[in-house]
Amino acid sequence: MKFSITYLSIAIVGVLALTWWFTEQGNSHSGAAESLSDEARSAQRLLGTERSERDRRLTSSSNRPDESPAGKLGQWLRDNEGDPRAYAQALFAVYLIKEDTDMLRKAIATDPDNPQLLMEGSCESGFSDAERLELSQRLLSNDPNNSMATYIYAHELARSGDIQGSIDMMRKSEQLSDFKLYREQTYEALENAFKAAGSPPLAAKILGLESLSIRPVWGIVPLFTKHYAPLLETLSAEDALELRSLSANVEYNMRHVNKSPLVADELMAIAIASNSLKGLDDDAPSHFQDMTVAEARADLLRDRKEIRMSTIVTEKIFPDPTEPRSPAALARWEAQLNIELIQQFIDYTMQNGEVKALLWYAEQTGLTIDQPEDTEQ
Repeated sequence: MKFSITYLSIAIVGVLALTWWFTEQGNSHSGAAESLSDEARSAQRLLGTERSERDRRLTSSSNRPDESPAGKLGQWLRDNEGDPRAYAQALFAVYLIKEDTDMLRKAIATDPDNPQLLMEGSCESGFSDAERLELSQRLLSNDPNNSMATYIYAHELARSGDIQGSIDMMRKSEQLSDFKLYREQTYEALENAFKAAGSPPLAAKILGLESLSIRPVWGIVPLFTKHYAPLLETLSAEDALELRSLSANVEYNMRHVNKSPLVADELMAIAIASNSLKGLDDDAPSHFQDMTVAEARADLLRDRKEIRMSTIVTEKIFPDPTEPRSPAALARWEAQLNIELIQQFIDYTMQNGEVKALLWYAEQTGLTIDQPEDTEQ
């Protein structure tokens, strides 16, 4: 399943259209050439003549570089083969665009100790349970101070049935100060991939941001909602409180330690924290500092409302694309946009997070954000 990180209006068409663009155009060009070439050879055999001028032209054209987006992307991959780190990044970008798990496997084999790649592989549903557990172990070995690596390994331990080992790993995470998702490196690789395929510069930035993966964050949510939730009813009060506190700490790391929290990250973090409050009386003290359970729930709900309100701004930033996404169509689409302002928005997003960037954009343009009708839910 493909996940997109932003709530930008271009997500309506999204990566599915891009996947079609990279595959269908390349296939249709090569298929048409092959069909015409077969036709020329048949005519040659029937007439008993030398190879026709038409066939010579087709043969000559087949030796020219493939200028389709798919062809350009393939050439970009080949151009990076001499540098293992650059080649792995290129493979990783194509994996994210085309959802081709073989590309991810090849990227990991090319750069086997790269935690950025190991993190994605640890959460790739197309990989087997054994693969994901092994990759999550390697991730933690290569990135031992990253609390996100411990969350992922804890999730894979729980999935394998080792609940105690999972909880012990979560305890370890409290001693770590880092929280990394490697989004900056991934974004750079995606932007370069779209440029290589023929996208204009600003369109490549937008498409790169829209194609970022939230799979690692999404992948750990079941640890709290599926594996830990039943334990809260069976553990002793003291152990249950510890498990709730460990869950709440994940929310803090995602939203405050993470340098580039995105809307999806924040909403999933709030979901994890809210889940840690289930089954508790409203007037009881919570595991959130100086808050009752009711106050903690209200605080999380208020944050969720503010985040949802900010996403309304996204509908104002980009006009919907009106054409299939060829390079020429993307150039025309880019021409409609405020290039300088959108570049600043993207830079602000990567530095300060999507929510702050959306509020900044509203301030810069004078947009008014109205509260959604269903925010009380």
